Amino acid sequence: MSIISRLLAKYFKLPPAETCNVAVEANIAVPMPDEVTLLADRYYPRDGEKRPLLLVRTPYGRTGLIGLLYGRLFAERGFQVLIQSCRGTEPRQWRTAGNSNNLKSGGTNNFS
Repeated sequence: MSIISRLLAKYFKLPPAETCNVAVEANIAVPMPDEVTLLADRYYPRDGEKRPLLLVRTPYGRTGLIGLLYGRLFAERGFQVLIQSCRGTEPRQWRTAGNSNNLKSGGTNNFS
C-alpha cells in the first residue's frame, strides 16, 4: 500500500486494508447494445477469492486519481472494482458518435 493510499484511507475514514496485493486488468472492452464499445479497468485483490463487485461509470477517465480513489482503495479492502468510461470519452468514439442504427431510425439512445 502506498503512502498516498494510506493518507486517502485515513482522510475518508475507511476500514483497514485487507491486502496491498492488488491486480489491475486494463482496457477491457465492454460491448453495448447500440454497437458502441466502452472500455473498463478492473481492480481486484490477487487472492483468487470471489469478491463483491463495485461498478463505477465515469466521464473523467479510468486511470490516475480516479483509479486510485475508487479502484485501488476499494480493492485493498476486499472488493473487485470495475471502472468504466462513459460513451464519448474515448478518442476512438469521437469519430462515430451518433452513428448507431437506433439514432438513425429516429429513436432515442436510452443507454447510459
